[in-house]
Amino acid sequence: MNVRVVSGGTEPDLQVAPAVVTHLTKNGYDVPIATPRKVTAEDFATADVVISIGCDLKDLPAPHGELVKWDDVVAPSEDFARADEQIRERVVKLIDDLVRKEHDSRGDGRLPRLMVR
Repeated sequence: MNVRVVSGGTEPDLQVAPAVVTHLTKNGYDVPIATPRKVTAEDFATADVVISIGCDLKDLPAPHGELVKWDDVVAPSEDFARADEQIRERVVKLIDDLVRKEHDSRGDGRLPRLMVR
């Protein structure tokens, strides 16, 4: 399965929050960007899956693909660790669902191999 992840916000901060930088670094991840970017209409037009976590999407077109709303995820400002846990759980489930859909569409009985980078 070939997956490309693009991140953008409806009202992005001027910089990645220090708590996020610390969390990513502590867990062995590079911080991929210094300045968050605003989501675009083109993002919505080309995405197979759009995940919204408490965002107001009224000024954006309907997405090309599936819109998944995770509005019940606790705000990171309230409980960062819990928000991280909830998002991780949902990402794992989303990947499982995507793998299952690809498997079902192949029809050969083999599960695809997934490589996460």
